Amino acid sequence: MERSVIVTPEAYQIMLTHAFTHEREEIGGVLVGYNEAHETSVITVIPLQRTSQLSDRVNISEVELAGCIDKCEEISKDMKSPVSVVGWYHSHPHITPFPSHVDLQTQLNFQSMDQNFIGLIFSTFIHQADSPMQMVALVGFQSTSTQKEKRLNVRIQSLPNSQLSFYHVSCRQWKSISDCIKDELIHRADNSLPDHEASTSKCSNFQCE
Repeated sequence: MERSVIVTPEAYQIMLTHAFTHEREEIGGVLVGYNEAHETSVITVIPLQRTSQLSDRVNISEVELAGCIDKCEEISKDMKSPVSVVGWYHSHPHITPFPSHVDLQTQLNFQSMDQNFIGLIFSTFIHQADSPMQMVALVGFQSTSTQKEKRLNVRIQSLPNSQLSFYHVSCRQWKSISDCIKDELIHRADNSLPDHEASTSKCSNFQCE
């Protein structure tokens, strides 16, 4: 039986807001929630700072990824319920939401550590030639051993998380988007200094197109 994915409206809003912060560059983060037999529930997300700002890929440092463990522990404490990183997300501005070969390889690497790990891709800023409408698309996927896409059924659905702590966590994660942008601007400014080149980190454990 194929996995299905439930995304809370709050998590969806955070990801969509993050994706709309950059029209010409991809963004990324991790999905936080829990797994059941054939279903993954995403209750919130952690937007992550990128090490580079590119139109066709997003690179996240190992330090950022490692920090997600502490953030999940903090969220678990606030929610009074255990949660963990269950997947990752990134954006495809101006292109289709379907995973590239790099996306599929990255996904396969994650699945080698957790077979239930999932990926979500947001396609944003899509204009239809014969319509004034602008489209947003969301695709959930996993990767097969031959790096073929395995599409997942994704539903936006409210979960029984009406306690105040859930909304506190959601608001905090939504506000963290601005922190990511600020830190990226500082990182970019620091790297523009000639004497800073030697200390620039080039980690790319999380890479996608």
